[in-house]
Amino acid sequence: MPTLTTSNSFSQHGDQYSLSVRISHDLVLGTPGLGVYAVSAKQLQNLDVALWPEGVCLVLRAAEHRTTKISTDVLRASALFGHFRDSLLANLAALGVDNIKERMESDKLFLDLTVDPPSSSRPPQLYLRGIHLDYIWKATQEGAEAHIFSPNLLLPDVSVLDTLFQRFVAYHLVGRYPLIFGPYSRRLDAERAVFPSIARNILTIAVRSPNASMRKSTRKLIAGMRASHERETELVASQLFLLAPNADDLPEPEDEERLTDTRAITFALERLYRKALRPRRFKPKLPSNGPSRKKMAHENQVDSDLDIDDGDDTRSPELALTNGATLEPHNDVFGMPGRIDTLNQEVDGDEDLARDMLDLFAAGDSDDALDLLDEDEPLDETFLFSDDEDAILSDDDDFFSPPPYPESLNTGRYTSPQEHHTVPVEYDAGWTSLNLLH
Repeated sequence: MPTLTTSNSFSQHGDQYSLSVRISHDLVLGTPGLGVYAVSAKQLQNLDVALWPEGVCLVLRAAEHRTTKISTDVLRASALFGHFRDSLLANLAALGVDNIKERMESDKLFLDLTVDPPSSSRPPQLYLRGIHLDYIWKATQEGAEAHIFSPNLLLPDVSVLDTLFQRFVAYHLVGRYPLIFGPYSRRLDAERAVFPSIARNILTIAVRSPNASMRKSTRKLIAGMRASHERETELVASQLFLLAPNADDLPEPEDEERLTDTRAITFALERLYRKALRPRRFKPKLPSNGPSRKKMAHENQVDSDLDIDDGDDTRSPELALTNGATLEPHNDVFGMPGRIDTLNQEVDGDEDLARDMLDLFAAGDSDDALDLLDEDEPLDETFLFSDDEDAILSDDDDFFSPPPYPESLNTGRYTSPQEHHTVPVEYDAGWTSLNLLH
């Protein structure tokens, strides 16, 4: 399929100039094709983006006033590139990047990132192949010089470059791709490893329960989890169909494993974890040999990029190109579209979590033909669907725990949940009886 690209831009002002960065994300579905199609950032929402098998490359270019290109040799020796590279190296461990390699091709400067790919519970929909950063310097006062492209960085320029780097990493690396960069994906990997064990224990508890109402509720919950997973899969398929310029460009769907009860619960736990625990805003480190940001900040001027709340207006707006088979006419040195539509970022809140909880625990309309146990589960399902509430599940081959219900103090046999027993309990005031429901 042709490459999909979405673009954003933001700027930072210095004393006598402004420095803007136009960032373009190259995403591939399946195998890369020949064409490049511009899409909106909102069209990519709710789609999992995975790491390209060969890694991710950052492509840097620079220009003055959108008309004069800065040569690759000058850019590589400039203080701008040195600051960007050093800042990236200072955050390798936090971003999950193993190594960085520089290379030059024609008028582009590449930084190849080697990332240890996180695990995934399902086939990815899109692959991140590259990110283009186009720096454009523009004078705001007469006599201003582009010292930012010189080998020696002037002190007032440090704050400008620090702010641009922080925004790029926070919003365009970790913010956009939490399953690739940052600590969130590693925490999710650790949690995902225990989800199957939790699911199996839930099923075991349901098998042992002699309570018919509990077994019925469990069947309904698992049916709701299956339905929620199927709806999510259909939604992703429809989004990919709208993104594809032609239906033939879509890759052949992979044959997924049968959605067993264990996998249905596992997907539900992962979906709930990802909805309930949002990634925190990533705060990158600055180079250790660089000046302090507090010394760089002007007096009586709030440096809002250090700690941005959800309600702040300092976030860089999402800027998207119009969808089409060909790009719009170009009007600058980098050959980017002249018109860019501004899209307001929407922050998902409690509404998404509430809706996901409803989907997760939705009750099915029919209890028939909804098996709680899978064929591959080493559990006895005869007891689960038995109408005999006095039936006892054999624990000969069970490895979880001793018999599920205690022996009666009076009869010496196992008791059912409907049986009441009188157990003597000693209080300070004397002996009395406590009615327990097992």
